[in-house]
Amino acid sequence: MNESAESVAERLTQMYELASEVMGLKPEYQPGPQSVAAIRVYLKLYSLYSGDLQKVRDWLQKENETLGGLPAELVHSEEGLNKILDSLG
Repeated sequence: MNESAESVAERLTQMYELASEVMGLKPEYQPGPQSVAAIRVYLKLYSLYSGDLQKVRDWLQKENETLGGLPAELVHSEEGLNKILDSLG
């Protein structure tokens, strides 16, 4: 792996660690679509709530009609993460 690829992998790992802490995911980063979707959900929510992580956590724990349940339960599958992304626009 060249230096640039290592840098990208390191940044993805760091972003996933942040996402996993807030979203209650497994803390180990595993490269793949589900991890990338988790990072995207985290970044979208972080942006929507201006960096207020408590508001992000609250949103994840609140029943969501559009999603048909708790977002916190959906974050454990790629399908659920993509459903959240679709609903957030």
